Amino acid sequence: MTNQVSKVSSKLTPTQLQQRVIHLQSELNKYKALVEQYQNNYHYNLIDTLQEQVNQQAETITLLEENLKKEKKSYQTISEEFSTYKHRYDKKLHSLEKDHQNLQKQLEQSQQKHSKTDSEPAEKELEEKKEVFPYLQSNEQLNQPDELNDEDEKRNDHWFYKNFTPKK
Repeated sequence: MTNQVSKVSSKLTPTQLQQRVIHLQSELNKYKALVEQYQNNYHYNLIDTLQEQVNQQAETITLLEENLKKEKKSYQTISEEFSTYKHRYDKKLHSLEKDHQNLQKQLEQSQQKHSKTDSEPAEKELEEKKEVFPYLQSNEQLNQPDELNDEDEKRNDHWFYKNFTPKK
């Protein structure tokens, strides 16, 4: 193609070439104006704005994905720490429950031992008192005369009984 242009251009005079250059410059200016008009056009501006928004959103998505990865790593480490603490807690709880059961058994054994040792002297003392004081056989016998005496005293306090009952 360049050969055809060069053949044609070689036959043209300098004035014709100058006119052709002027014509091509005007065509170039015409197309530049057309491009500028399209750029100033609302739809073209809208496309540019939307393209900028898409780029900004892509950057935001990239940042959010990085933050998500960091948060997942943080969650993973915290989760692992939690599971180790929970495992330790469960072990400690199990150990304390065993200790508690052992202490309960020891307490029961010691209470049984003390109740036997504490009750033996009391039983011996009670047997000795029964031998020495035969009238102390039961607590009911002790409480009944006191109640009767209280009733007698109440009767004696009343003016009627004071005046009309025979003196003892």
